[in-house]
Order: sequence, then structure tokens, then C-alpha cells
Amino acid sequence: MEGISERNFQDVAAEVPTTEIPASKLAGDGKSLLELLVRTGLCPSKGQARKDVDAGGIYLANIRENNVQRMVSEKDLMFGKYLLLRKGKRNYAILKVTQG
Repeated sequence: MEGISERNFQDVAAEVPTTEIPASKLAGDGKSLLELLVRTGLCPSKGQARKDVDAGGIYLANIRENNVQRMVSEKDLMFGKYLLLRKGKRNYAILKVTQG
């Protein structure tokens, strides 16, 4: 999300469901996008997450993601500590990375 400050992002994030994840989970190859969608509650299961990705309804940092094999890692973080996930037009979730 270009053009947004961290402070503005945090204001918006205060109104979006946020889940914490240890930084170690995103190290190296990272974590499966499907697993993260389930972890945040955007999808009830990996099967549903796979269908949603295939249908083009999943976004990572407001960029449509069509790869069900997509691994999410530290390089995908916004401001070095957030992941913004979206399902459809209005369902947002944030993963906040914690040390540990």
C-alpha cells in the first residue's frame, strides 16, 4: 500500500481484526498464504482458502493473489511488522508480527 503512513495504517488497523504471529513463523521460506487465511479467520479451512484464492478473491497488501502455493515471508511485511490480508471487497484482517 503505497502512499500511506504507518500512523494512518495503525489508525485503520485499530478497526480491523488483528492476529499476532511470531516473526520466526515468517523467517526463511515463510508460511503458506492458505494457513494465514485460516489463522486470521478470513477462511474457515485451507480448502475454502484454496477456493477463494483460485476464484481471485484474496489480496495480500491489496494486490490480488492467485497462487495457492504462495508463501508469505518477512519480505511481504508492511512497515516491517504487518501483513494486510483481504477477502473480497470488505473482509480485512491484519497479522502483526511479534518478536519470538
